[in-house]
Amino acid sequence: LLYRILQNFLANAIRYTETGGVLLGARLRGDHLRISVWDTGVGIDGSEVKAIFQEFHRLDYARRLDEKGLGLGLAICDRISRMLDHEIDVASKLGHGSCFTVIVPLAHQAEIQKSPVPEVALGDGSGFKDLVVLCVDNEPDILEAMNLLLDRWGCRGVMLAENQAQAAQQVLMHGTPDFVLVDYHLSDQSNGLQVMQHLDEILGTRLPAIVITADRSSELDESVKAKNYGLLRKPIRPAALRALMSNMLKTEN
Repeated sequence: LLYRILQNFLANAIRYTETGGVLLGARLRGDHLRISVWDTGVGIDGSEVKAIFQEFHRLDYARRLDEKGLGLGLAICDRISRMLDHEIDVASKLGHGSCFTVIVPLAHQAEIQKSPVPEVALGDGSGFKDLVVLCVDNEPDILEAMNLLLDRWGCRGVMLAENQAQAAQQVLMHGTPDFVLVDYHLSDQSNGLQVMQHLDEILGTRLPAIVITADRSSELDESVKAKNYGLLRKPIRPAALRALMSNMLKTEN
């Protein structure tokens, strides 16, 4: 997910820099690392700095170039950064260039040693190579990010749905998934637990699932536990997601 943020920063820097250059660098600042992309491109007017992170917002320069993009790149960066709890910083001067920075926390050696390590290394997709995962989230950019993450983990297939109806359509068209990642709060008046109940009724089986939410209520804890689902709270750490999926799959087997 961090890779996706930097990929978008670099793609934009290259796209909007006609002369000069683009630099990717990192600087230690206390217990954080600032990873920055500098460019000598067209720059951004101060009045537009906040707007560039909104969906479908495109700079005048992009419109003059007749760019075909939808203006989702920085919106995706913004959503991913908030999901990971990584701050994004922007400095720009119109006509001179821009600097986009993502600020990530450093892990202390003691924390690394204490953290659980999955039996399969994160860079090795063999543990998930036969896995088909259904992701349900009403935010298309989050679905795209999850698709990228699961693909990098080597999953055999990823099905994407924004609501209960699309989730049902996916399983009816493509078969039973091995695992479900479902956001609790959806925009079609349903929630993640209702989606899982609906899918179980359609398929006649119980699907293993992780419910993802920013809700910290004890009532939700109890409801999820009663269904034997996993629970992860936002911001999501990919390592924690993978570890929980691995443990639940072992239990299922």
